[in-house]
This record gives sequence, C-alpha cells and structure tokens, in this order.
Amino acid sequence: QYSFWTTPKYNETLERWFPRFYALPIMATMKDYVWTQDENGNSKLDGIMTVVLCWNTAVVVAESYYDFRHVSAYSSLFAFVEAVFGLAYVVEFFVCILCMSWAEYISAS
Repeated sequence: QYSFWTTPKYNETLERWFPRFYALPIMATMKDYVWTQDENGNSKLDGIMTVVLCWNTAVVVAESYYDFRHVSAYSSLFAFVEAVFGLAYVVEFFVCILCMSWAEYISAS
C-alpha cells in the first residue's frame, strides 16, 4: 500500500496576511529562483547553493590544512568566511520559506 499526501506549494499564510509584500517584484524573483527547474530538476537556487557548498568545502579543507600545521595566522579570516557561509545558508532557508509552504519545504528536503 502506498500512502500519498499533498502539500500546499506556496506560502499561503504569507500570501493571505501580507499580500502587498507577496506581490513585490523581489518576491517574484525569489519564487523564480526557488521554483524554476533545469533539465535535472534542480532549481536556480539549488545551483547557487551547490556552488556555495563547493566553496565551503574548499575553505574547510584549507582551514584543516592550516590547523594540522598549527598555523594560526589565518584563523580570523577563516572565522569570518565561516560566518559568511553560515549567513548564506540562513538566507537560503528564509528565501525557501518565504516562497514555499513549510510542508512543501520539509517534503522536498
């Protein structure tokens, strides 16, 4: 037996309570980045975050190299870069939550 369930696609709460905000051009752009898919089924935002993740991986490797060598000259730079990557992931989360319902977000994750 298969069990299917449906979710609302868009953030209906935001659309209902803040219709003027939901109608802003920036929201249309964000929805385009979240919902427009390429031939592999990945959204534009997924593509951007994949690049961010690759750069984050490279920074982690570089940071590990300096940590293993006990070089602390770049520790403040790495701390700043880690904060930037953390902020990028938080922004991605909020863009997704603004554009899709919570149920759609957790079912797509």
